Amino acid sequence: MSARRKTQRKRKRPVQASRKRTLLTPREKRGRIAKYALLLVGVILVFVYLTSSSNYWDSSQKLSVSYPRDDGSVGVAVFDPSLDEISVVIIPEDTEITTAHQLGVWKIKSLWELGKDEKLRGTLLSESITNHMQMPVNAWADNRFESVVEGTTRDVFPAIFLTSSNLGLLDKVKVGLFAVGLKNARFHTINLEKTGFLEDITLTDGTLGYTLYGSIPEELAAVFTANVYSNHEVTARIIDGTSASDINDDVGTVLQVLGIKVAAVKDGSHEELDCIVRGENPQYLDVVAHLFNCSVEVTSAKTSFDIEFEFGNAFAERF
Repeated sequence: MSARRKTQRKRKRPVQASRKRTLLTPREKRGRIAKYALLLVGVILVFVYLTSSSNYWDSSQKLSVSYPRDDGSVGVAVFDPSLDEISVVIIPEDTEITTAHQLGVWKIKSLWELGKDEKLRGTLLSESITNHMQMPVNAWADNRFESVVEGTTRDVFPAIFLTSSNLGLLDKVKVGLFAVGLKNARFHTINLEKTGFLEDITLTDGTLGYTLYGSIPEELAAVFTANVYSNHEVTARIIDGTSASDINDDVGTVLQVLGIKVAAVKDGSHEELDCIVRGENPQYLDVVAHLFNCSVEVTSAKTSFDIEFEFGNAFAERF
């Protein structure tokens, strides 16, 4: 009996060892599936990166994107490849601003839904921040973009494909990879209520909130300065063909935040014009044209200005 039991134990041991090597726990299975899924997503992202065209970001200039956050506030994420950092400006939800497209004064938390109602989507949010808060915003995205900017690696990749935005897929891939590759030391949050740019008051609806106070602080403006204008003295002339008395002041402030010196303002004659940007240097022109959705005219004519920005009433109607 003793010899028979020893023989049985010798036969069972290899079978038990084999089962331990081949059987996976449910947790191990999920981990292996997650690894394969991430690998597949990585392959897809590389394919998209190599085969798609970029609409907004050439990865050498800053990119700023506005998006509603889950807590009701609005975020403006500024991606700066020259400093290899992301700055997120947080605008409190009860901040009251004048909207673009002449839709009146609203709390900023309402602009995303208002944009959908007016068939403007996120453009209303990005243009309102640009035109009336003097923070140049290139693009917009929905609230899932918060995961792209601030989420973990596991959060970022699904959000790239799910986020609704005027950014192209390749742009979202670039932004996601940029965000994942940054260290925490390169991520900065700026709460607008702590900058002195907002004043807490009783709003028009009787609730407490914020309104703009004074001009944009220099330290905040520096976040939005375009890299192409850095270390260059770029000048511009504004040609105002509108009947709006203060629009050139607002446009001029945005240009100055970008890093452009507004050297002259004159009245224009093309009243029904939307907007056009002229000059010799296409790189200088593209930043302004893209921001304000203007046409570009590259010219060899010598002038005293690097950029000539002309607009008319059609531009004023959407400003």
